[in-house]
Amino acid sequence: MQSTQRIVLVGGGHAHVEVLRRFAMRPMTGVDVTLISPQEFTPYSGMLPGLVAGHYRWRECHIDLQALCRHARATFRVTAGLSLDATRQHLVCADGTSQSYEVL
Repeated sequence: MQSTQRIVLVGGGHAHVEVLRRFAMRPMTGVDVTLISPQEFTPYSGMLPGLVAGHYRWRECHIDLQALCRHARATFRVTAGLSLDATRQHLVCADGTSQSYEVL
């Protein structure tokens, strides 16, 4: 029996948004993805000048990380990573919980 590989993404930046988008497009069996981010929305930086200029509204320039995780079948945790034990593959979070992983 194959075990589940745990992938933990810390932060909701552009790279992790792209990883989640790809998991949404092509789900993988045997992979459990978790996104840890202190914010529920992340700005799409390419649209921020248009926001400042009044061409876009705030909602149009931000990515809803909860919705993206739902589409990617990933777990979303609203917290921040505080400390890491790479030897034991263990991340301690700001909310007092911890998260184990195979890939961080």
